[in-house]
Amino acid sequence: MKTNVLSIAMIVAGVAVPTTASAQCPALLARWGSNGGELGQFAAPWEITADAAGNIYVVEVMNRRIQKFSSDGVPLGAWPVGETQGITFGPDGAIWASNGGSPCRYSTEGANLGTVQTLYHSGSGIEFGPDGNFYISDPDRHRVIRYSISGTLLGSWGTFGTAAGQFNRPNCLAVGSDGSVYVSDCGNHRVQKFTPEGQFVLEWGSLGSGDGQLRYAMGLTVDASGDVYVADYANHRMQKFSSSGAYLCQWTSDSGSPGSPMVPIDVTILPTGEIVVSDNFNTVQKFGAAPTPVTSSSWGRLKQLYR
Repeated sequence: MKTNVLSIAMIVAGVAVPTTASAQCPALLARWGSNGGELGQFAAPWEITADAAGNIYVVEVMNRRIQKFSSDGVPLGAWPVGETQGITFGPDGAIWASNGGSPCRYSTEGANLGTVQTLYHSGSGIEFGPDGNFYISDPDRHRVIRYSISGTLLGSWGTFGTAAGQFNRPNCLAVGSDGSVYVSDCGNHRVQKFTPEGQFVLEWGSLGSGDGQLRYAMGLTVDASGDVYVADYANHRMQKFSSSGAYLCQWTSDSGSPGSPMVPIDVTILPTGEIVVSDNFNTVQKFGAAPTPVTSSSWGRLKQLYR
């Protein structure tokens, strides 16, 4: 696996500006799935999540079900759901699905645990914050909505547009351990970061195929270090950024090999650090953990420590 010289970014006035870093790409470990409705097949896999044991759960838009797999891709079961795109684990240990206008809860074996009564128009992504409240991305109305775990509306933000804090179809979101909310602003080809209450913090990305640019940003997730992984849908790649939007690395199905097929929809991280991606080619792909690039600033800190 060769090391590539890639550009990262610093944050200046809330926008990413390129600098330089050296990084390796995660290696493809496994790929499973094909088009169809049988167990282990997919029809429009969308959001993906994982439990503490490393089991993987994939929601399918066309088959209207959630499938469960082992960390190695062995099918473990499936159960029907409604018009669902988003899934996540709640603090109650249940799988929460952004079913229509109110999220539905399921056990890890598919038992229906009931619906939490809320009202939203086109819920796509769903994620919990460390405070136990959850967020819904509502792409049709270009907003993010925040609820308590019991379904009490706590607030919302966003309107249609291109300014900071506005959206053009925010499809997915992720929440960091500090409560920061990251939203994939799909039609604006960027990621926006907010406080838990919805105050704009910063943004990164622009339309294009260069390092750090995006073409229809889709699913995203945050790892234990606070780095953000973004499914760069129409550029057929995954990209990794720091929590401040600094570009770190990118990869395709075969870690940068030309012609590797990938149309990523969503991404999750297993307890092992391995990265799992749902793909519009009706597959799920698992990659090794992404290494942290060595930047000029981090190299300077290392030299100071070991003089």
